[in-house]
Amino acid sequence: MESAKAFEPGKIEPLWYDHWQRLGVFTARPGSLRPPHSMVIPPPNVTGRLHMGHALNNTLQDILARWRRMKGDDVLWLPGTDHAGIATQMVVDRRLQSEGLSRETLGREEFVRRVWQWKEEYGGAIIGQLKRLGCSCDWTRERFTMDPGLSHAVREAFVRLHEAGLVYRDKFIVNWCPRCRTAVSDLEVIPQETRGHLYTVRYPFAGGGGGIEVATTRPETMLGDTGIAVHPEDERYRGVIGRKVVLPLVGREIPIVADAFVEKEILERFDLSYLNDDRDCFAEKVPTTENLCMEIYHRLRAGFGDASVDRVRLEETSLNSFTYRGEEGDNA
Repeated sequence: MESAKAFEPGKIEPLWYDHWQRLGVFTARPGSLRPPHSMVIPPPNVTGRLHMGHALNNTLQDILARWRRMKGDDVLWLPGTDHAGIATQMVVDRRLQSEGLSRETLGREEFVRRVWQWKEEYGGAIIGQLKRLGCSCDWTRERFTMDPGLSHAVREAFVRLHEAGLVYRDKFIVNWCPRCRTAVSDLEVIPQETRGHLYTVRYPFAGGGGGIEVATTRPETMLGDTGIAVHPEDERYRGVIGRKVVLPLVGREIPIVADAFVEKEILERFDLSYLNDDRDCFAEKVPTTENLCMEIYHRLRAGFGDASVDRVRLEETSLNSFTYRGEEGDNA
């Protein structure tokens, strides 16, 4: 029998891998007297198939798991996949679009069924890829992040954290996707720098007698202003701390507050707006307006005649009220 001139791993590796699985050499045994060693695989998203990054990552984990077994440890390398909610929704949306459909036309029940169908298709492909890589995971314990047990554990963990005062629920600025109509994490946002203008907005003191100016590249967010912040050690503004100014266009009175988070070497003063910057939400003395968001919503709806307000139209309306000083800069 003539032997192959080159090694062909595709014919040999599956035979050995199946043999190892039949012997149960990857399966952890809690009752074992050997020292335990547990690892959880960073679950790949079921948005598609694995790439070279996964190959490197999981090879390093496999080396560690096999080394610990060779040392005599009882190793649990726990495998699984991640539902990746918004990302998976996006890829399913794309598939539906290629079919001339949308999740709105399908309805919630059918769309959820299609998402689970996607999970079965690509989740199974991912597990097959991990096995083809030779990953020595304990496949008897394979999990999915939306399994009932894991979902319960997540709820339990957050309830305990909340009861301990380590997490809280509050109003906070989010990254809103107008296409998906949902909030997305910072990791799913790609910032882009654009050329813009620096506008100076004058906030008159309530009751008259002057005002205070704030420079901004995003004047359209002033509708959400809840205050003007100055540094407490800035001599120029100590006399106005505590006074109120009138928010242009809106007519609502907002206070001038002192907070050390204003970097006086870089910024002299700036407006605090829940529609502008997540740092504003952490200011110690930011006043809150309970129905501020609904107030802004109704004002915009009244101004444009409908509830759909896009940024360009909002900017055009806002900028007509301001003076452009001719300064340009990069906006992130």
